[in-house]
Amino acid sequence: MKPILISTGLVVLLLAADAIDPLAGWAAAITALAVTVGLVAQIVLQVMARIEAGKAAARTEAVRVALAVATVTTDQKLAEIAKVNESVHVLVNSAMTNQLQISAVALRRLADVSQHPDDIKAARLAEEVFREHESRQEIVDRGDTIKQ
Repeated sequence: MKPILISTGLVVLLLAADAIDPLAGWAAAITALAVTVGLVAQIVLQVMARIEAGKAAARTEAVRVALAVATVTTDQKLAEIAKVNESVHVLVNSAMTNQLQISAVALRRLADVSQHPDDIKAARLAEEVFREHESRQEIVDRGDTIKQ
């Protein structure tokens, strides 16, 4: 609307200038044309800026969707890793319990047979380590935190 009003005003000025002096009429016509071209260029630039803004918004939305999908995928993978970690932890603790129990029993039998002070001391230490491991494992199995 604004460019049309300005152009209309320039045409009126052009006609008035031409009536006074033909050379001034041409100068006014060239000025009017330059102003009109400038206004049209501004309108075109504004339309192009809006189109580019729409394209940028679409790209931003695509990135947002891709990030949301990647976040969900990452969360799923982390949950799977946590599940595997828990399974490995259970297996390792089970194997450790078995190994400590075997060591405690074997060392106790050796101490009972030999009655050597070093064997008795080793048997007591193995039994203590086994009991401590079982105690800590009970805490972990309940979901509590072991205090160091």
